[in-house]
Amino acid sequence: MIERPFHRAVVLIDGMFLQNIMNEFCLFGRVDFCRLSDKLTGPDHVRARTYVFDSLPESGSPTFSRKQKFLDKLSYLPKFQVETGYVKLEKRTCPKCGETIEFPRQKKVDILLATRLLECSLDLKIDKIVLVAGDLDFVPAVELAKKKTEMVLAYAETERVGAATQLKKSCDDRIILTPEYFRDCALEHG
Repeated sequence: MIERPFHRAVVLIDGMFLQNIMNEFCLFGRVDFCRLSDKLTGPDHVRARTYVFDSLPESGSPTFSRKQKFLDKLSYLPKFQVETGYVKLEKRTCPKCGETIEFPRQKKVDILLATRLLECSLDLKIDKIVLVAGDLDFVPAVELAKKKTEMVLAYAETERVGAATQLKKSCDDRIILTPEYFRDCALEHG
């Protein structure tokens, strides 16, 4: 029996980006992340690992424990790794009313993702990287990575969630995430 070589892929997920997509499609809490990751890698590849990059809200916030439980649950899935940054409250002044407001801002998450992207591209066992993100800041890392491996971008195109045009152009291939794409990735209840 001749052993066939197989192709390996990794999936890199910007957690906040995917959360925004799932919220847009009313899917939050209804997606099987293993099925989604395997589908994203495609039928010709074996998923070597899925990395999820996210941040926890401030420890005193009401959403902290819910987010911690969710990220913990992901980290127990087969071939999943969760890497976290943190949230910092930043103050801004509204240009219209002059009022100062605080809003949460993720820190370290994009750097963690870009670093892992470059590391995976240098791994000779990895043939494809699927990036679930939309931020223009990832373009330099993607352009370096695609010199070594195939780069695929998975993103949504809605009024509220999308990917930067330059990021879409910089990838070798693209997967547009729609509610229909998630249909066979639903969690089985019961």
